[in-house]
Amino acid sequence: MPPLTTAEDRLRKVLELERAKGCNDRAVTAGLDSFLKNLARNDARDLTSPVFAQLQSLPVAGYRSLTPLKRKAWLEAVLAALKRPSSLVGAQPAAPNTPATTAARSSSTSTPQPGSPLSANVERGQGG
Repeated sequence: MPPLTTAEDRLRKVLELERAKGCNDRAVTAGLDSFLKNLARNDARDLTSPVFAQLQSLPVAGYRSLTPLKRKAWLEAVLAALKRPSSLVGAQPAAPNTPATTAARSSSTSTPQPGSPLSANVERGQGG
């Protein structure tokens, strides 16, 4: 299995802490949505396709909108994607054709696209 990129290792550590804290959105000070938005904005090219696809699978309202049970399931799915061997760093996500994933696939930039779960807070002026 290839080693994780620095961005993926940071994501893994934060998600493992979030899981240990009971999926209460307290692993990072500003909340997991803010962390994920910044990760997608600054480090998307360092994420493998399956990991990026899992990030894009969040609802538009973000991680905080999920129930604790759904948060745990989402965390486990991302952690599982991080464990899968892949040499597709920076590749486009292989996910269903939803508006968020279609927008993500159509761009080569690392900034979340309008309408994607990771850009929703920016569009509402809630992130930065």
